[in-house]
Amino acid sequence: MKKAFVLAFAVVILLESNSPAHTNAVRRQPLNGSYYYSTTNVAPPDKGWMYETIAGYVPTNAKDGAVPLYMSYSDGHEYFYSTFLTEGQGMYDPQGIACYAFSPSIPPSVSGTVALWRSEGGGYQHFYSTSKNEIANNSPFTHLNGIACYVYATQINGSVPLYRFRFTKPTDMDGTDHEEKSRRQGN
Repeated sequence: MKKAFVLAFAVVILLESNSPAHTNAVRRQPLNGSYYYSTTNVAPPDKGWMYETIAGYVPTNAKDGAVPLYMSYSDGHEYFYSTFLTEGQGMYDPQGIACYAFSPSIPPSVSGTVALWRSEGGGYQHFYSTSKNEIANNSPFTHLNGIACYVYATQINGSVPLYRFRFTKPTDMDGTDHEEKSRRQGN
């Protein structure tokens, strides 16, 4: 059965799997400023996700030494991506393989790849970019965690875009959606 999987940095690719699809996961509304990455130009089902840019390009399968990039989701409303299945275990719920990328521990021998950096912004929130300058200027995501994986800098044959979405729906400090609160108050 084909299921869609999402990478928040977040990445989605259609693949054969028995892993739970992100749409079946029980989640709270994401925090403002959360990021989601996907290999399809489709945001998570929660309202409030806005397309930002293409973060890089990833192989469509495990060719040329590419490895799975796993997606996890925290109850704290954040997506997390890693080529290491056990990274983040206990803090994040595994969602399956988001896509394929190149391991950060062995720089790829494939030409045209660049580092996809992971930065942290507090709590469970993470931001991924191929640009250290973008990270340095993206408050509060200025704490560089290192290389999450390697991706292609430009699209090549056998690769797909890695789309980046940002959650921007306003919420109150208690996490209540402004629109929902207004409906309940009759405004």
